Amino acid sequence: HWLGTEHSKKFVLDCILYTKSSPKWNTGDNYTPIPMYGEAWLGSISPLVTVPVVSLQRMVARIDVVNTASNFTLNSVSQVGYYQTSRISPPYDAYGNIIWNNDIPEVYGNSTGWNDRNVYATTTNSIVGDIYSFEARAKQMFLIVEGTIGSDPAPQYYRVDFTVPQGSAPSKIEYLHVRRNPKYIFTITNVAGGGYSTPQEPMTSPTVVSNPE
Repeated sequence: HWLGTEHSKKFVLDCILYTKSSPKWNTGDNYTPIPMYGEAWLGSISPLVTVPVVSLQRMVARIDVVNTASNFTLNSVSQVGYYQTSRISPPYDAYGNIIWNNDIPEVYGNSTGWNDRNVYATTTNSIVGDIYSFEARAKQMFLIVEGTIGSDPAPQYYRVDFTVPQGSAPSKIEYLHVRRNPKYIFTITNVAGGGYSTPQEPMTSPTVVSNPE
């Protein structure tokens, strides 16, 4: 799309948005390439100018879920509260200067709800390299893990938030922002008991120290 000439850097960055063509990121044979962003200063633009090495940052986060619990079978993971559109560049100030380590991610539009959840099924006890997400602020996006315990065929549902332990008390947690570029790995090592009987129930359940570890 031609933007014309004589625009500020901020104006151009405001215009560079990316909207997914489908709720899930396409990771199949005809996969969707991941947009990346980087900057380099050039004194001029001409055939003789050498472009320096540019460090690129992916505009999405990758989320993997791996189950190693001997008494639990992972059947699916639902992604809830993701965004469909994002800016390709990291956040920037009023002059267009990139803020590479911004404390709070910038989000665009509204996050999705339960009816628009992405469901990733698995028969291998893991989901690796399939879930890619735009940035989200703390508590906006979470996962619903579905599986079975032992020989019981009844599905169990658990909510998993993006958290880390806070201080020395294991019962206290800190909610994390989901940021562009990192990879988040959730490893289920043990399931001490049942979860919820329907996938909707954990939607309103805040994260606590619960059965899946």
